[in-house]
Amino acid sequence: MGIKRDKIIKKLKHGYLLPIVIIILFIVFTALFFALHLKNVSMPIPFKASSKTSDKTVFLTFDADMTPYMKKEQKSGLVKQWYDPTLIDYLEKNNIQATFFVTGMFAEMYPDLIKHLAANPNFSIQNHTYDHSAFEPHCFHLSFIVSDQEKQTEIKKTQSILKSITGKTPTYFRYPGLCHNAHDDTLVAADGLLLVHGEFNSGDAYMRKPELIVRNIFNNLKRGNVIIFHLGTKKSPATTDAVKLLIPKLKKSGYIFSHL
Repeated sequence: MGIKRDKIIKKLKHGYLLPIVIIILFIVFTALFFALHLKNVSMPIPFKASSKTSDKTVFLTFDADMTPYMKKEQKSGLVKQWYDPTLIDYLEKNNIQATFFVTGMFAEMYPDLIKHLAANPNFSIQNHTYDHSAFEPHCFHLSFIVSDQEKQTEIKKTQSILKSITGKTPTYFRYPGLCHNAHDDTLVAADGLLLVHGEFNSGDAYMRKPELIVRNIFNNLKRGNVIIFHLGTKKSPATTDAVKLLIPKLKKSGYIFSHL
């Protein structure tokens, strides 16, 4: 038995021990590399309403989404446009502050609208990637991108487009579908942007009953006051009516409005 054990140990030393040591050393050095690398990488701090104003301040945010398929639908005439002008009119006429998270593709399709919104001091225009591709898979059936280079292109391209139209460089960023991980956050931070996840979603996507949207918002105000809406098209058909119900109700409850 002793001879057999010695043979096994010898075999392990000569046949298996070296590869195992190499693997262990590789893991250790890789961990040290990433630890040292990430130590110098700043992480974006998600915006919180309470960090800027009182608990009675509401930040209405509207996502101006645009995908290649949405663009194709408009070009073919299946959709007239991907925003509701009456929603914009209502916000303007009632002097309501709001933030628009705009995809670069949307801005390219509606440069006059973006220029008009940016000229209003009540409105803020921010970055929502270029074509609304998700940064992570399995994100509300959105197309997704994998490489860091593609993700950074989505961010930088939109920064450039929005600045060229508005004359201002966006300072805030929101992920399509809110899907992301910590590494994605480092890419956003590298471009000097702050994250605005939205502390809760209004639930307006594909919802046809505005009163349910308003109820959902009031049930969740205690979680935070950054609210995500869309722009009142067929993807959010009740948004405009919900906003018209919501704003008087919020004012009556003592809330005020601000933009990012």
